[in-house]
Amino acid sequence: MDSPASIFSRLSDYSMTLGEKLAVIGEDDCLTFRQLNFLVGQLAADCRGIGAVPGRVVGLRFGDPLKHLVVSLALLKERVTQVAIPPGGSASVQKKILDSTAVGLIVGDVIEPLFEGVPLALIDSDWHWRWEKPFPVRTDRIAVDLQVAGPALVFLGSGTTGQPKVMAVDFDLLSHLIKRDLAVRDFREGERHYCESSLDYYTAKRRTFGCLAAGVTVMLPRGPAHRLVAYCQEHGVHHVSLTTSQATTMLAREQAFPTSDFPRLPALRSIFVGSSPVSENTRQRIRREISGQLFVVYGANEFGEATVASPDDLDRHPGTVGRACPGVLLEVVDDSCKPCRAGENGHIRLQSSPMMHGYEGDSSASNKNFRDGWYYPGDLGSLSEDGNLIFRGRLDDMMICRGVNIYPREIEVVLESHPAVSEAAAFPMRTETLDNLPFAVVVCAENVSEAELMKYCQTHLGWRRPLRIFFTAALPRNQAGKVLKRVLAQTVAERINARKV
Repeated sequence: MDSPASIFSRLSDYSMTLGEKLAVIGEDDCLTFRQLNFLVGQLAADCRGIGAVPGRVVGLRFGDPLKHLVVSLALLKERVTQVAIPPGGSASVQKKILDSTAVGLIVGDVIEPLFEGVPLALIDSDWHWRWEKPFPVRTDRIAVDLQVAGPALVFLGSGTTGQPKVMAVDFDLLSHLIKRDLAVRDFREGERHYCESSLDYYTAKRRTFGCLAAGVTVMLPRGPAHRLVAYCQEHGVHHVSLTTSQATTMLAREQAFPTSDFPRLPALRSIFVGSSPVSENTRQRIRREISGQLFVVYGANEFGEATVASPDDLDRHPGTVGRACPGVLLEVVDDSCKPCRAGENGHIRLQSSPMMHGYEGDSSASNKNFRDGWYYPGDLGSLSEDGNLIFRGRLDDMMICRGVNIYPREIEVVLESHPAVSEAAAFPMRTETLDNLPFAVVVCAENVSEAELMKYCQTHLGWRRPLRIFFTAALPRNQAGKVLKRVLAQTVAERINARKV
């Protein structure tokens, strides 16, 4: 991926060399590389007829991921800025995306809701555009001169703080990030890759572009009730990408299908898991029950994938999220931005060329997270002697008690090492007399009491143990799979207050 046009030159080449080999496998339909190349070219040629031109932000609202992918590639080919508008969201959520990103045109296969002043074009059965709502295009929603390309992709961050940030990835940066993705994945032409996440998510879309650029067949996401392991066995999947919550769902679902054959997917060449911390229990179960070829990923929307832990790294360093990806400079620094010694906790910072340098329309957040050529994700960690990064949690969640730092990830790791605990989340809360004290919520696969878990934490953490431990059936997560600790803290506070009444 040496230029933004590389993916299309490769698709053109593959339409000849791979020809009738499958490029995309959807739920109801499939496309060969030749068919995909043809449809992308056809839609790209028609883009100007609906006003999808460089300088305009086009919203993609699709229920069918196959159509979403083809249209996304067509817009990319025409250097038109695009933003995903998940159709499952409420009208108010969709309106927020429109207003935050200056969408001037919506394309898709979902009609409702309609927004005043924003035209809507649909894809017909012959893969041509047709107007559903040809309102005049608002000129105030044209970002730049029509002959100048804006960014390739615009998207909103996951918003764990309740304040999603608008991010833009230009064409050169997108190409660079795809190249980085491919550098850490041993994709081979003709193999098959399945990603559980919707193309509405930036990371899933970028990874899908990379698969096609490598000549790999894309297996589009299935419905939420499917059994992933059986699907991989049936379709000969070679590579899988999952969020942490998707991985835990897979493990829970497989418990209903007893077998003496372990691992269940011995032919799988890689299973990449990331988006939020992966517990040691989950790591071991995946490697023991599903596939030994587990890779744990750490990164951010703002930066792309930063580190990858190989199976060898996981053997040598429990809790690692791996080494820096090619082209990534990783440091752990103290409050004065001086590099920490090996094993010393500090602030994680990342650098690459090219890279994003700020958020759209939010100078305050930009100045906080992008400084002196570095990106600070707001995470804490430490580095081993051989460069493996150990993730310690979010800076915002760190607690200072009796003058000592207490890291939520440290508590979570201990709780998740208990055989009855599947997942854990630790966070600071205020009591009647003190604030910044650790509390925890756990998801358990077996019956266990709070007293037993408290004793277990006391043994491993001493006075740094959580003040209370609560139980839940599932941890609340945002659409990107990240745990919403503020929601947990509010829920715990309500439980405590209810008992006082």
